[in-house]
Amino acid sequence: MAAELTWDDVDKIGVALSEEHPGLDPDNAALPEVHRLTTQLKQFTGDPGNYNESKLEAIRTAWSMEFLERTQ
Repeated sequence: MAAELTWDDVDKIGVALSEEHPGLDPDNAALPEVHRLTTQLKQFTGDPGNYNESKLEAIRTAWSMEFLERTQ
């Protein structure tokens, strides 16, 4: 079973989003979409309401870095 993820697992969430949505460019994802996609991850166990904009931006950045590694 995959490890559980919470809002504090920014880098791991970035990897998971890259794996779940390989064709989606995170730089084009609005923060509400980042929130939706994060909370829809099977391994996400965090409180969907316990986030802030900084966490979402950090997740998008981690996802973007993973996306760039996979596409270069």
